[in-house]
Amino acid sequence: MIGHSEGGLISLLLAGQHAPDLKFAVSLAGPALPIDSLMVLQLYHVAKAKE
Repeated sequence: MIGHSEGGLISLLLAGQHAPDLKFAVSLAGPALPIDSLMVLQLYHVAKAKE
């Protein structure tokens, strides 16, 4: 499985669940922060850009 951005996160989540047919996972530009922290930062920057 190959995922980009949020898809990269999902590919790693599936790999962590040991999906039986999953042989490898690739994350292309996946998030480097925990998703809850990432969402807070994105919301902050969107609000700041609207000022």
